Amino acid sequence: MHGQEDANAILDALLGDADPRVLVYVDPDIDGVVAGCLLMAFLDEHNVKYSTYINPNRAHGFFLTDDELESLFAGDNSSLGKGSISNTQGGTKSKDFSNCYIVHGDFTTTEEQLHHLCSLGIRVLSTDHHDLPQGQKYIRAVSPEGDILGCVINNQYEFEPETGRYLSGAGVVLKVLRGYAGRSWGGAAAERLVGWTLLSDVCDISGAQARWWLKKLYSWDYAATTYQTSTEKVLADTLKHVYMEVDRLTPSYSFGKPMLTRTKVDFRLSPAINALFRFGRENEAVALFRGGEYPRTGIRDGRYELTFQKAQRKISKVLEEKAVTTPYGKDFLVIDYVDNPSDYLDVGIAGTDPSNFVGLVCNRFLDRYPCVLGISRNSDLVITRASFRGKYAVPYLEYLHKTELLDGAGHSSAFGVPSIVGTKGDDVDFRRIGALMSLLNRKYRETHTEEETGRVFEVGDLQLFSVTNPLQDIAEYNEFASSAMRVLLRYTGRSVVVEDASPGRTVFNVEGERVLSFNTTITEDNFSEHVIDVSKSNSGYDLILR
Repeated sequence: MHGQEDANAILDALLGDADPRVLVYVDPDIDGVVAGCLLMAFLDEHNVKYSTYINPNRAHGFFLTDDELESLFAGDNSSLGKGSISNTQGGTKSKDFSNCYIVHGDFTTTEEQLHHLCSLGIRVLSTDHHDLPQGQKYIRAVSPEGDILGCVINNQYEFEPETGRYLSGAGVVLKVLRGYAGRSWGGAAAERLVGWTLLSDVCDISGAQARWWLKKLYSWDYAATTYQTSTEKVLADTLKHVYMEVDRLTPSYSFGKPMLTRTKVDFRLSPAINALFRFGRENEAVALFRGGEYPRTGIRDGRYELTFQKAQRKISKVLEEKAVTTPYGKDFLVIDYVDNPSDYLDVGIAGTDPSNFVGLVCNRFLDRYPCVLGISRNSDLVITRASFRGKYAVPYLEYLHKTELLDGAGHSSAFGVPSIVGTKGDDVDFRRIGALMSLLNRKYRETHTEEETGRVFEVGDLQLFSVTNPLQDIAEYNEFASSAMRVLLRYTGRSVVVEDASPGRTVFNVEGERVLSFNTTITEDNFSEHVIDVSKSNSGYDLILR
């Protein structure tokens, strides 16, 4: 990867420093935390002490001021409150930043920020995988003597090969660390953690290289006790610990030895961690990956304590119901809601920012519209957060930027829209955006197979269907398919019977096949309104109603 020599020079300086002061800056999502864990494991391996920082309120990017940096490098984070972050401002060299280093993954330090930090005397290793402006040149800072002071490594530079663009932020970090410490650094444990981030960050997993990481993830053996290095054991213990902490929250309704399947990751492991960020528990999320306990809400629903994941579902449902939805054609939907904490006080969690859930609410509409823009407003109707979600592997962000209709930051089909935050969005031409989305999606559907655009099979006879389409084969296919490409079934027959019902789940019997639902509002009468996800499990496959 371009910039590896620069990264090696920075790491050489860090490890050769007699008393380095190091800050690991962690991005507030699963990919960012895993990237941070890899960096921390590397520093631990070399007995380097460090401080950590993670942005509050799911803010992505570099936001620390010079004063806050000084406090962190001094080992004091007492002044870093939830509202203390702001854009890095110009400063002077009056502050002592000698022997200081910043390392981070999963977000980009801008060219201006990099040069400012390096002018203070801080060395910076910045790595990322998010989209960059067209024509962006490699970012680095060099001293007058020719010493490398900072660099920004990103697999999305136009000069980087297309084959490597799929990698997550954690994947880029691992590549950089292996470029320095050797190709096997971190072992299979590091590779499994990267595999998880490919799913959590909705990366392109259609290629053979991405599948290699996922196969590593799915081959995880809970009982494995042999490791090549102490670092691999640390990383393996990290995955095991997080899995166990999440698994103890609620019954898994599965049998056999624990394993990481696509369903386990997408519908259990990742949502439980993402919920912590949405509820402002980002520091506890980092602590969880460092051996801490999964925090409890302290909120009870009758006899049962709510998990953050369940509370998240309740809040997103409230927001979905209260949102004003406006379609612009068949391919683009705008959802718009006003932040009002009183609307979800019955959930029992005070102080939660409703804007943190806007992306999650967008996802709830993707089965009806391939492109969704979610807008969250305060009581004055000023936009506090905006987020775009697209169903297909289409460079939506690039086209919206080229047409100057919207400007965002993130991935091509999942990104925030900071350009309209702080406004009322009156100048946004939603009709033109809708027309553009229809054009892009139509071209995509015309040039891609049914497998690439996703399929929902109408099934009137499940037994007959499974003769020519074995459910085990569908489950294997879905393990490696993107969300838009998964094969789903819609049962239209009449053989639906409730086999078992308990708080939080219902088991239906459909022509001898068990179909599990965690939505207790689904009955025999409305069963056909929902789709069946065929997922791999210990027993071969599970049928889960979505």
